[in-house]
Amino acid sequence: PDLVVFSKMTLSPGFSQPEKYVVSIPSDIKGYLKEYCDDKVTFTVFYARTEPDGMVFRVEIPEELDISEIKDLLSRLRSLSVKGYPYPLRRVHREVEICAEDMLKLYRILSLYGEEKGREML
Repeated sequence: PDLVVFSKMTLSPGFSQPEKYVVSIPSDIKGYLKEYCDDKVTFTVFYARTEPDGMVFRVEIPEELDISEIKDLLSRLRSLSVKGYPYPLRRVHREVEICAEDMLKLYRILSLYGEEKGREML
């Protein structure tokens, strides 16, 4: 719903007030991440629009950013954007998207026909 609110209530480029979230790293994966982070990671989360009437998207950065760093990031993303959405994100989305046909193939392979799929509401 946040994306809908920002899409309907704003039209110009910009970003929402950033929120900071601290996430504890689960002990079973700390060993894999020890060279990249401590026991906790701070995320900066905000919503952004890079061009007038462009798409609003959620940004989650695994570090603490101040306002000037967010402005710099969005400036760089703007230069990579197509119709207001950063092309690298669009490309990744296409690469990892699991469509209904893919899900049916997985159900067949795993013999899960009668099972609840968890995607009924989608």
